Amino acid sequence: MADFPTTIEAIETTWLTEKLRAAGVLGSEVTVIGFTFEPVAEGVAFTSRLYRLHLHVDGPSDVATLVMKVPMKGAEGFAAPMYRSEVTFYRDFSGWMPIRAPRLYFGDITTDASEFVLLLEDVVGHEPADQIEGFSLDQIRSAVSLLADFHAANWGAHDRLESYRSAFPRMRDSFIVSLLPSLVPIAWKFYLSVARVQPADGTRKLIERFAEVLDPVLDELSRPLTLIHGDTRGDNWFFDDRHEARVLDFQLVTQAGGMVDVAYLVSQSLTVETRRGADRELVEHYVSCLDVKGVEGYDFQSAWRQYRLATHLMIFMPLVAIGAWSRTNERGRHLCLELMERALTAIEDLDVGALLPT
Repeated sequence: MADFPTTIEAIETTWLTEKLRAAGVLGSEVTVIGFTFEPVAEGVAFTSRLYRLHLHVDGPSDVATLVMKVPMKGAEGFAAPMYRSEVTFYRDFSGWMPIRAPRLYFGDITTDASEFVLLLEDVVGHEPADQIEGFSLDQIRSAVSLLADFHAANWGAHDRLESYRSAFPRMRDSFIVSLLPSLVPIAWKFYLSVARVQPADGTRKLIERFAEVLDPVLDELSRPLTLIHGDTRGDNWFFDDRHEARVLDFQLVTQAGGMVDVAYLVSQSLTVETRRGADRELVEHYVSCLDVKGVEGYDFQSAWRQYRLATHLMIFMPLVAIGAWSRTNERGRHLCLELMERALTAIEDLDVGALLPT
């Protein structure tokens, strides 16, 4: 049993006061006397519940609102490794990495990782991106720049990465990837039954070969090794009025090549019309940002090949999301279909089939 609240109804003001005082955002004489809350990210969060808490305090406070994150009922067993990754990231990495992650006020997790709680800074002044509407080019460039900063911070840091493999597994060892050979055919069959637009025959054949080509694709996309965000879909991004990006949700932090993050973001968070013609520019921008950060030996040709391969690999993310079809709302279902259509179109546009082993 957890010795911390894992539902919004279980939170007591005394507990909240204690944790916020310890975080330095409440003075020692200030007390939380009440709060109201509202759900956040309904229909786009598939493994956790998020709430925005509006605090009522009896004195001066540095925070008026915060975000609470707890497990989603029914997802605890499947998502336990994700919960462990996120709590570890916020505790040990977010404070020093140049990624503008929300500040951690409190985080704890049970030994078996089935229960957790995070109290996080509310990203006031930043508007959430709408993945269905799609990013603008200014927003996507800002997001790619932030990913380059994220990746550069651990690029080649093999000793550090090795010491955190239990929380941040290498991509090949991650529990989701281990499920793909059996999961993808089932999810693909279900997708075809609900698809708004049926894929072309050539694209169908590529996806049907997904498990067959998975090993060599994983090998190529695991180098150069760094820490990646792992879930760069648009609903995890926020922007201020200057298009400065912030990224949330660190449940799928993994060790892999950074282009996995970039390809997932670009291929599924831009509308088809916005992405077409911008792929090369964005890959060049990423490589240029890495160069500014002192990363050496990663040229455009290598990056471009990995971008195309990763676009094919990351088709599995909307397929995994489709597994939550019965648990999500109408917007969540629309999002799943939109991501699949964008991803499949990108695979066709980039002629990914020409790179895959025969």
